[in-house]
Amino acid sequence: MRFSAIFAFACIAAMTSPAFAAEKRLKKADVPAVVLAAVAAKYPKATLTEFAQEDEAGKTVYEVQLKVGKAETELIVSPDGKILTEEKTIARKELPAAVGQSLSTSLYAKAKLIKIEMVTDSAKPDAPTYEILVKHQGKEHELVFTATGQLTKDETESEDAD
Repeated sequence: MRFSAIFAFACIAAMTSPAFAAEKRLKKADVPAVVLAAVAAKYPKATLTEFAQEDEAGKTVYEVQLKVGKAETELIVSPDGKILTEEKTIARKELPAAVGQSLSTSLYAKAKLIKIEMVTDSAKPDAPTYEILVKHQGKEHELVFTATGQLTKDETESEDAD
């Protein structure tokens, strides 16, 4: 019964979430060659692992997940091959000092770190943000910091199913 309720909730959430509902998983062969060429040009030694087509703000984009060694990166690429956004998984020690300090003095200082990503938008290549997923008091929170350490977003992602 518990599994059925969780499954039903997940289905409803998926159907009502515009970002999730618009994502369509693809095989590599279904991704436009210009998109793959842009990714290969930026990351020639990467292993491409997952592909999706999404609708963001009414425009089609392609999501390509890749690995370079142990590092994971997700790219959002336009149909004409322009890399729009790069989300690179990083270690805590790679955070700018100001972000690390802000996290250390925040409500989430003792929270469990799940994932840290440096997000670079092509429109603002010199102003990356840092998305930090933490688990605090049974809930996951997505925190977004500027490079100067300002917390710009604190969103509860999900509740613990335990």
